[in-house]
Parts: sequence; C-alpha cells; structure tokens
Amino acid sequence: MNQNLLQSIKTIVDPCDRCGTCRLFCPLYGVKSIENSNARGKVNIAKALVAGGLKPTGDVLAAVNFCLLCRACVDNCPSKIKTDEAMIAVRQYLANVSGGASMKQKILGSLLKRRSMVKLAASAFGLMRKTKLNRVIPAGIVPGNYTRNQFLATYAGPAALGSPMPESSSPISPETKVAYFHGCGMRMMFPEAITETIGI
Repeated sequence: MNQNLLQSIKTIVDPCDRCGTCRLFCPLYGVKSIENSNARGKVNIAKALVAGGLKPTGDVLAAVNFCLLCRACVDNCPSKIKTDEAMIAVRQYLANVSGGASMKQKILGSLLKRRSMVKLAASAFGLMRKTKLNRVIPAGIVPGNYTRNQFLATYAGPAALGSPMPESSSPISPETKVAYFHGCGMRMMFPEAITETIGI
C-alpha cells in the first residue's frame, strides 16, 4: 500500500522542473514567504520523501497540510504538475506510516461520509444550543454560534493569518471587504449562517 502511494507520488512530481512559476499564484506563499509554503517547495518535500532523504515527521506533515488544494498552482503550471493530487497522496502516506487515523478521526470520517448523519448531527447541535445542553458537554464538541461581527472580529483578515488585528475600537466597519468561502460542510450544517453572513 505505502509503496504504491510512493510510486504514485513519484509519477506525479517527477516531471516538475522547479521553474517557480507556482510561487506567483500560490495564495499561501505570501503568508509565510518560505519555499515549503508553495507548490515547488512541496514537490521538493514529496521527492525527498520518495527518495528516502526525508523522514516522515510532524514538521513534514505540517508543511504538506499548509496547502488549500486550490489548484492555483496546477492551473498555472507550464508542466501541469498535479500538486494537489500529490499532496493528498503524501498526506495519506504520512497518515499510514504514523499508524493511521485515530479512533476519533475514523468515527468522524464515517459520519461525514453520510449526508443523512451530517443533517441529523446538525439538527442535534442546534437543539443542544437552544436548550443550553451544550454547556454541559465538553468544550469543542458542539460548535458555538457566531454572529457575523463576532466571526469577522475573530477570523477576518490579519487574525486568520495569525497576526493581531489593527489597533482600532471597531476593526469591522461597513466598508470592510471580506471574502467568504462557504464549503460543503457549511451548506449542509449551517445554511442559515451562510444566508445571514452574505445578506448583511
């Protein structure tokens, strides 16, 4: 299994000639401005793993996890290196050699594969919040409710990138521009939050 993954990774990344075009398009490269945050750096990590020159450590996992799998690098790569597919395979390889997913991850994964279970969980979470039962459940199990301003003040702009918000009594104003990406989880679990966030 692991050898097949390594071969698959090698097939994907070998044609990369390290031209660096991907650095111009990677949305995360500007955040850290270090080589392993762009596709070329991640391809080098993948090649080193395949060749045995790099051990599968937590630092390696953190580096390959720092990727949105957005395909901006793939779409603009002269050689069309499928870095997103390589990173998925590398993540799977690292999970395998570290003993695989934890029991919690396996349970969550089995639930998230079933749309009916996701909807049931979303309804249960909503009921728990309304009846205040979420207060007696360990922190983090039931997602909290955020108002739009609370969410933006916590996660928008510099805060999302690990930097402090600018000095201001009210960092969020009517002129503030925010890009909002609502993924499949939000559409299934919190559709009303999407409507309220976009509508305000």
